[in-house]
Amino acid sequence: MDKLELQVDLREAGGKGAARRTRAKGHVPAVVYGIGADTITLQVDERRLSAIVRMGANQIIDLKGPDGFEDRLVLLKELQQHPVSRQLIHADFYTVDTSKTIEVDIPIVLEGKCIGVELGGVLDLVIRDLHVTCMPLAIPSSFSVDVTEMNIGDSRNTSDIVLPEGVVLAMDPDLTLVQVATPRVEETPEEEEGAEDEAAAAADGDKPAAEGAAESSGS
Repeated sequence: MDKLELQVDLREAGGKGAARRTRAKGHVPAVVYGIGADTITLQVDERRLSAIVRMGANQIIDLKGPDGFEDRLVLLKELQQHPVSRQLIHADFYTVDTSKTIEVDIPIVLEGKCIGVELGGVLDLVIRDLHVTCMPLAIPSSFSVDVTEMNIGDSRNTSDIVLPEGVVLAMDPDLTLVQVATPRVEETPEEEEGAEDEAAAAADGDKPAAEGAAESSGS
């Protein structure tokens, strides 16, 4: 995996007002932490960070800062966005040690035209990310699952994914990853009305017997 450079500037922690002023200038408030180091408050260019985000998850980023800032390799651990405008609000960077494995979630990508879907089945991606351990500079961008030959009732488990060398599954291998389910048949309004009429007729048929029993007990 190639490293991406991102220039950062130090920022004084000053509460919500300072954060708003930072965003108004086209920067995103951020912090970097990890490997026993103190948390450092930063600001990064919003356009540059947005470009990195569009490249996908688990990008290794080489943070470059001004004098006094020790450059470091990081992962974007958390990103906050405005729910409507999608403006980047805050970013958390986690420092990684390239000599040690880390745990990451890798997205699952489905490929192929599923036979089961053509026959009326429903393709259901049960787990969207695979949790694995690997070296920071060997993080896969995604895992592909070919669903072409999957028929109705077929499924694939997490253990069916072929992992690259050095990548180890860090979750239950027997979990259902993707399946082709049988479509649920919903009753039509006519069928529902028919069932209601049958139930009503059955109730009417039992009514005289119940009334007769009541009369006998009263006499």
